[in-house]
Formats: sequence, structure tokens, C-alpha cells
Amino acid sequence: MFLTTPEFLPQHRDQRGRTLTIIESARAAGHDRIVEKNTTILDNLDKIITTCESCDDGEVVFGGKVAQLDDAS
Repeated sequence: MFLTTPEFLPQHRDQRGRTLTIIESARAAGHDRIVEKNTTILDNLDKIITTCESCDDGEVVFGGKVAQLDDAS
């Protein structure tokens, strides 16, 4: 299970940008498998970012869904 909070949005967005760069470089070099693997990572980051953006105070992203901090254990 993956747990994060909106506090980490800057890091998630930075990782998304780095992942896009990897995908673009790999695509230009014809490395289809690297593009495929990193596209999956990009999709997961997009879900994490979108879910974090919908969190209210005291909420976290746990298992891909918004949860109350007390419920995430």
C-alpha cells in the first residue's frame, strides 16, 4: 500500500516531470520497453497527484483513495 499527503505534491510533480523527460528521450531513441514501463509510472503519478489535489485537511492518499489520517492504519 502507498501512503502520501498533499504536502508531498511538489515532489510528486517533480517526479512526473522527470518521468516525462525519460519517456521523451526513450521514445526518441526507439526504446519502446522503457517508454512502456515509464508510461505506467506516469499514469500512477497522475492518479496520485489528482487524488492528493482532492484531499481536505486531515486526509491522506492511502491505497489510491482519499482517507482520513486516522483510517490509514
